[in-house]
Amino acid sequence: MVSRLRLMVGMALLAAALAPAPAQAHWCTNIYETPARLVVKPEQSTVFPGDSGTLRVYVRNNFPYLVKNAELRADNGDFEVSVTPASQDIYPGQDAAFDLQITRVGSSGDNELYLQLRVFEGTGHGGSLMVWRGADDEWVDQDPSESLVRSSMNSDQSKQLGAGKLAATYSEADGVTRLLELFGRPRLGYNSDGWWGDGEWFGERTPDKYDFQLLRAGIELALRKFQGFPDEAAVRQAMTLAMDDPYVPYRGVSALLAGYLFGDDAGVRARVQAMADSDPCVDAERCSHYGWSSSAQAQLMGRAGLLAAGDGSHESAVRAGLGDGNEAVQMVCATALGIFGDDDAVTGTLIPLVADEFGFIPLTAPYLLQLAAYERRGASGLDPVSFYGETAGCQQGDQRPCGTDEGECTAGVETCDGAGDWGGCSGVGPGTEDCDGLDDDCDGSIDEGLTAPDCAEQRGVCAGSTQACGGAGGWLACDASRYGGDYEADEASCDGLDNDCDGQADEGLAGPACELQQGVCAGSTRECGAGACDASNYGAGYEADEQSCDDLDNDCDGQVDEGLPGCCTDGEQQPCSSDEGECTAGTQTCDAQGEWSDCSGVLPAAEGCNGLDDDCDGETDEDLTGQACELQDGVCAGSTQACGGAGGWLACDAARYGAAYEAEEASCDGLDNDCDGEVDELAGCEPPDGGWDGGPDGAAGADEEIVLQGSCACGQGADQAALWLPLLLLAGGALERRRRRA
Repeated sequence: MVSRLRLMVGMALLAAALAPAPAQAHWCTNIYETPARLVVKPEQSTVFPGDSGTLRVYVRNNFPYLVKNAELRADNGDFEVSVTPASQDIYPGQDAAFDLQITRVGSSGDNELYLQLRVFEGTGHGGSLMVWRGADDEWVDQDPSESLVRSSMNSDQSKQLGAGKLAATYSEADGVTRLLELFGRPRLGYNSDGWWGDGEWFGERTPDKYDFQLLRAGIELALRKFQGFPDEAAVRQAMTLAMDDPYVPYRGVSALLAGYLFGDDAGVRARVQAMADSDPCVDAERCSHYGWSSSAQAQLMGRAGLLAAGDGSHESAVRAGLGDGNEAVQMVCATALGIFGDDDAVTGTLIPLVADEFGFIPLTAPYLLQLAAYERRGASGLDPVSFYGETAGCQQGDQRPCGTDEGECTAGVETCDGAGDWGGCSGVGPGTEDCDGLDDDCDGSIDEGLTAPDCAEQRGVCAGSTQACGGAGGWLACDASRYGGDYEADEASCDGLDNDCDGQADEGLAGPACELQQGVCAGSTRECGAGACDASNYGAGYEADEQSCDDLDNDCDGQVDEGLPGCCTDGEQQPCSSDEGECTAGTQTCDAQGEWSDCSGVLPAAEGCNGLDDDCDGETDEDLTGQACELQDGVCAGSTQACGGAGGWLACDAARYGAAYEAEEASCDGLDNDCDGEVDELAGCEPPDGGWDGGPDGAAGADEEIVLQGSCACGQGADQAALWLPLLLLAGGALERRRRRA
């Protein structure tokens, strides 16, 4: 058996300041989001309050490999530390716990305990420890340069690690492109990217361990589920293209990944469904070249892909696949069930397939185990993984910091009880924010998000008004500024509103004069806030049309009894019209039949665009409907000419067409700016993805991918304990394998 772990890695981790009195150290909220591949995290931040104490330290394996015989050691002359267990294997995605019993044995004043994580080969491969790598080694660097990352991609073992780091930290698109090249190139016919083949078919060959290992790049892509992709279409295409691979286990794993990542995409789901139904070949040219044939085992793995996509109707068939004679089928089906929430399938089938050796199953099983653990931890990366026996509880006596010293709060500690639950915080926790000038809820803001009480007055325009918070002075009594712009201490506006909020509108106020003021309408007024006057305003003698022969102007048009036979005396005269605007006053004369003649003056006419008061109402060119402008396409639609007074209707200019109008199309904005019926007739102007309606749907997910390297900077100040996060890199392993194969 050839060991997966060829490299001895030793890294120092400054875990905490251990002092006779409680020492506060600050840890990141989620240290497991670090890009480092092996992560060390003490469970509590206040440790060693006296001469002896315990500390639980977790090590998470973010590698897709089985880490053998990991040891956690401590170094300080003033302390004696025993670690349980002495060593343990750590599976991909697993949190392994080490319990430290710490006893003070010296008093030199060095209160800093140094933790060292050691990973080394088992005794079956030599037994002796190899050279430890120190913190000054470039591969232990938690913040490597881009050039260092790119150079690491030249090693067979670290291609996927380097591409993952490149995608997460420096060039997301470039990194994902590298992962796609690694995932797609071992078995998929030909390409022309200049790396392999230059457009030529790969020769027919038996897949070897390096081909299989490149499935790792597909797993690296799948681990980006919660983060998204810069080019999702390319990843979808690679996943579905790999389902035409001539090697049945390879296309089965690809179907699982496609269903897991893109099961909600109709095209991808249809392709996985086709594999489950009949396992067809889509790319006939490739399949013919490689002598491709359909497989019942591929169909079963296609069902596993549908289960990973959330289709529970395939659960029974996939569970039956755990008993298939092909270990690839067992592995893929167990992974799909694990993603679906089945612990037994993982512990009973998938984990036993994980081994510290080469070959398709020993290489791919840990990759898929890492994927299942990653899915179980969720987008936060913190959820416990039940198939590793992890729970959300704690151990009796454990302590962890709680609370904050922000605002009115004080920090404290929580202590784990015998039931595995955290007790209450010893500090002062957040309260309900109140109007008191204090940060009661301890969020860094004062008197925010409060529901203000109503003002004392809630009638009229004061309805809905609320008090203002005066900080330490509490809620302030309402004044005019709180009641709004319509408020008046004494009713003064004739507007139909209760401006002084006394329950009455416009009380004691005289309304404006009615429109008609001649004849019986003289002196009439309307109610405050009311619309046009009606008969009730004009009085009992008012008639909309003159009907009464009573020597009164009942319709208030300046004429008495007009149009009524026998209602005037032959030769009698009365004034008519007025000298307002283009009108002139005149007279009407009663004839022998008792009817009034036409007015001798000029009467009002319809208003026109001519700079004149044609309707004799004291206004010029009012209430006119402009003629349509010449241009009516695009942004010019609905535009009308402006009246130029004596000049008549004016020709339309840019001002009439609106702000978006352009005499010559210049803006690439999806509009017909020059109103010629064509949109964006500019060279090189193309609509964005999704058209001109706001772009493609969706948004990039949160940056929650487990990536290659990095550091976690808490920014808590100079008093915090430093934290160095370990990285296990397998580049040395590749060199060792080549030496042994040679």
